[in-house]
Amino acid sequence: MAFRHGADANVADDSLMTPLYAASYYGHVGAVEALLELAPGLQVDSSSNEGFTPLHIAAQQGNKEVVALLVEKAVANVNAANKAGATPLYWACYFGRQEVIKYLLEKGRVGLS
Repeated sequence: MAFRHGADANVADDSLMTPLYAASYYGHVGAVEALLELAPGLQVDSSSNEGFTPLHIAAQQGNKEVVALLVEKAVANVNAANKAGATPLYWACYFGRQEVIKYLLEKGRVGLS
């Protein structure tokens, strides 16, 4: 989705990481909110070369606020699997991100289609 002055929020780097992926990785809640608000065609489930979506990386980093934004505002796919078959819940468990685990199990419709 291109902004009024030509910036495209879906452009990815060589690893297929987008601005939303970077904001999710670094836990920049304001940047995630701005992207979700200002780029309605934002591809929230786009993935890196390894198949990681912004939700995967936010769960891995343990940023519950970003996870909640991606799930509730962006309706990100909580059951998306990366190339190894691991979901955001898997990564939250792997890194011991208890708040994210609880959130995904209570609010994220994990395992439901």
